[in-house]
Amino acid sequence: MPSSSCARGDRSREELFEIARARPRCAASVGDRSHLLNDFVMHGRRMKSSDVDTVRRRVETFKREAPNYPEGAFSGRGIVIVGGKSKKFATSYWVAVHAIRRTGCKLPIQIWSPEDETPDCEHVVELERRNVEVVSFVDFQGSNAGGDAATGRMTNRFMYKHFALVFSSFEMDF
Repeated sequence: MPSSSCARGDRSREELFEIARARPRCAASVGDRSHLLNDFVMHGRRMKSSDVDTVRRRVETFKREAPNYPEGAFSGRGIVIVGGKSKKFATSYWVAVHAIRRTGCKLPIQIWSPEDETPDCEHVVELERRNVEVVSFVDFQGSNAGGDAATGRMTNRFMYKHFALVFSSFEMDF
């Protein structure tokens, strides 16, 4: 077992808390779960039962009202990545694409990006050479699939990954 403080192994909950406390603290916003001490599940806290009931009702309503699976609309397996042209996101998806291809994986990859964040033509050509398709969320404006129905824009960046997974051309997404 590696001696790294990142390796969980057989460590107890208390040992994990001690490791988290010993790490340098970063400024975390309220509700941020990126730090072990802010993880509400690890502290044994749970959602109120009334909130759980509301979520269950909404899930059941969705399951009843969701359209049937569109046979033939999707095919094959592929990898879906959400990215953008800002340095932060472009670096992330380039690293992911290179790492995936270095393993010998031949699955097609789709990189989805918000409007005005699609990679430039030079980068699109480089991505296509690696069997990566670039898709823009702007192609789905007006579909009422999410966000502001009047503009077709997604109003919450957390929607992007879900939207990309649902609307990718792959039958099985990774």
